[in-house]
Amino acid sequence: MAAQRTKASDKQSVGKKLIGQLKKRYPGGVPKVDHDVLHTMLFGICLEDVSHEQAVQSLARLEGSFHDLNEIRVSSITELNRSFSDVPSGETRAYFVRSVLHYVFEKFFAFDFEPLRRKTLEQATKQLNRIRGLSHFVRSFTLQQVLGSHLVPVDQSILKASVWLGFVPVGATVEQASDELKSAVRKADTPLFCHLLRCLAVDPKLAPQIDSLWSLPPEEGFDLMTASKRLDDLFAGRTQMPQKPSKQKAKPENGATTKSVNKKSPAKSSARKKPPAAAKTSKSVKKKVAKPATKTKRKVVKKK
Repeated sequence: MAAQRTKASDKQSVGKKLIGQLKKRYPGGVPKVDHDVLHTMLFGICLEDVSHEQAVQSLARLEGSFHDLNEIRVSSITELNRSFSDVPSGETRAYFVRSVLHYVFEKFFAFDFEPLRRKTLEQATKQLNRIRGLSHFVRSFTLQQVLGSHLVPVDQSILKASVWLGFVPVGATVEQASDELKSAVRKADTPLFCHLLRCLAVDPKLAPQIDSLWSLPPEEGFDLMTASKRLDDLFAGRTQMPQKPSKQKAKPENGATTKSVNKKSPAKSSARKKPPAAAKTSKSVKKKVAKPATKTKRKVVKKK
């Protein structure tokens, strides 16, 4: 589906307006994430597709359920999954946690990942890419928090909200959405923008509606320039949910139903037809053709 291209200046103008609207519904500043590098990554794993509060609770359960990080590293996915019982994709999160701890311990023989702070963005990105299975969101969140890079961490929930608002074209991936959103806000406003966008994306009252709207986009895509009005309508409950097209049985082009076509199929119709009229006509013609009349000679008897 073709994406509507919008100038960076227009994106920033709309982004600034949306930040003001979202702040009214979700007051409060950006929650602080005051962790070392390793715990920042673990928190990012807990944060994907859920609220900040849920992530805090998940990380607290994870650390409280085990003696230390080494015990978490050697535990099974099933055991780790219990810490994520009230959030989606628990097994995936458990796998990410163990992958991070395995990588850091085997790399440094300690649970210390602080050397990442001294790397450039390119070097740090390459190192994080070596961690098996780590999602794009966790990598971007870590780089944003640890290095202060101008990145917009995007998970599936934020992707849907961004598409519906019109910042991101329909069909984009989380990687593409992250790049698109960078041009929507200034670097200084990025943490606040990300926080507010997450609040909208995981709002239990609004997320199901956004999901429905995102799944059935208009043919031309979502218009960013009307995002502010559509957001107001969403908050006020004036948004009309799209209707899914009903499934209808395909009909033949001539409008006839399948059954009627079968009844008039060539095989059956030819079997019921009588012999061609032309054949009858030829026979009847032969019977009715009169032979040409022959004149009979009469003998004349002379009278005596």
